[in-house]
Amino acid sequence: MQLQSIEFYAGEAKRNSPVSAKAMDMGINLTDAEVEKNLLRINFEYTVVYQPDKSHLRLNGLATFIGPEAEKSFDEWKKTKKITGKHGEEIFNTIYYHSSIDGMLVARAFGLAAPINLPTVKFDLKKKK
Repeated sequence: MQLQSIEFYAGEAKRNSPVSAKAMDMGINLTDAEVEKNLLRINFEYTVVYQPDKSHLRLNGLATFIGPEAEKSFDEWKKTKKITGKHGEEIFNTIYYHSSIDGMLVARAFGLAAPINLPTVKFDLKKKK
């Protein structure tokens, strides 16, 4: 399925302490879905909880996907409140990507760490023989 649009309609951020976060717990919850022909509309909540002080960031949005798999994905969500498999991965990764990027701007305004897990580069310093 292909992303047609994503928009955010609500959000909240709260910084409880000036201490830098040691860790972040991130999550996406699909709160509602509807389908119309090949269009799947998904309401979601993206949350980041910063540890140890429980500062947080929350964004609510609507993502619209288009494709022949829309009805099948909706049927699964209607029965289980989940979307799994390849289409579920596409949906969650797309929502996560867009939420993280927009969440960076909100987090910065409140002095919170950017809600992105960046890779850590490590060099293997084995000696050549």
